[in-house]
Amino acid sequence: MVVKFGFSVHSSEADAMIYVASRTTIPVPQVYAVFAETHEDGRHMTYIVQEHIPGVRLDDALQSLRPHELQAIARQMRDTLAQLSALSTKRTRLQPFSGGSWAPTVWFQAFQDTFPMGDEDARVTESFLAYFRNMRSSRYHTTTVGNWPLEEFLGFFDLTRAPIFSHGDLSPCNLIVDNGRISGIVDWAGAGWYPYFWDSFVLGRSIAQLNDPEFMKLVDYIVGGHFPEAVNFEIVWEYEHGATLNTL
Repeated sequence: MVVKFGFSVHSSEADAMIYVASRTTIPVPQVYAVFAETHEDGRHMTYIVQEHIPGVRLDDALQSLRPHELQAIARQMRDTLAQLSALSTKRTRLQPFSGGSWAPTVWFQAFQDTFPMGDEDARVTESFLAYFRNMRSSRYHTTTVGNWPLEEFLGFFDLTRAPIFSHGDLSPCNLIVDNGRISGIVDWAGAGWYPYFWDSFVLGRSIAQLNDPEFMKLVDYIVGGHFPEAVNFEIVWEYEHGATLNTL
């Protein structure tokens, strides 16, 4: 048994785990209980009591995996993304699983002091990308995004493509492996409906940081194709994230 708790832990993470477990065969920790307590300062401490998943994080296990085990894990990851994508039927809006603003989610919280998001920001791919455009425009008084004029940047993306349901941060640190297979996927705090290129962005970025060429070769297979949009978005995200951290 594992208890995840903190002021930044929310019951919506448990809700996402239960939602995925009830609709897929993805190995998600079973949720036993969720409760919260209010501290004297008014903040809420939330507790999620969940199943302990046997194994180690994929990023810690990579060096010990044999080629056939890595390929089996890649197949499981591909199947996971396919099952999550099936939960996107008829969705037209982007949103965290909890609803509300993207602001407290892992990918956006660092920007909120200087570029706060409202509840209705980033609800379609174009406005999702526009958030970064506006950030750069405000910071540098420019109409370019990264190295591109706005219209050229937006032209890299299919702005009409439907959202995907995503774990939000399906990187190796959130994949638990045991005996050469994925035994569980943890940390569903960022789950929600994201732009279609999101999993490619997250996975490509996280695997590149591991400096594992063999695993990197499997990214396109895992996400079901090559998404150059993910590369373009990563350049912009890293640029703005780095600039924001330098101001803190």
